[in-house]
Amino acid sequence: MKTIEERFWSKVDVKSDNECWLWKAYSYGRGTPYGRLGYKKGKLILAHRLSWILKNGDPGSLHVLHKCDNTLCVNPNHLFLGTHSDNMADKVYKDRQSRLPGESHPMAKLTEDDVYKIRKRLDSGETLKSISEDYGVHLSTTNYITNRKLWSHL
Repeated sequence: MKTIEERFWSKVDVKSDNECWLWKAYSYGRGTPYGRLGYKKGKLILAHRLSWILKNGDPGSLHVLHKCDNTLCVNPNHLFLGTHSDNMADKVYKDRQSRLPGESHPMAKLTEDDVYKIRKRLDSGETLKSISEDYGVHLSTTNYITNRKLWSHL
């Protein structure tokens, strides 16, 4: 039986140190897939995280981030450690954050008209709970709409 290291490297297209080494096996994710591999007790591990572990050891609770922004890259020279906040800051700095406001965002459940109606209903004294139920959104979503943390462009 192959070791985890043998299994891992058999699924990588290794090139020169400065190029991306692409994961050739199972990947998952909407829009930007990440490589995955069966690891301990049948659990999947992100391929780039396993690459880091094999070269540098377990990073604990830290995230393994990509310098190259190629989610299928497992070249250890293209990886670095950071916190969740570091990852979010890196995303913003590299302009990888969605800037699609309101209805144009692919995950939007509400329309601009819905948002105006929600705000009007709250102004007339209706509860967040009843409005949330009517629109099929979480209570916090309705609250964020009224506090302009969501749909702030309206």
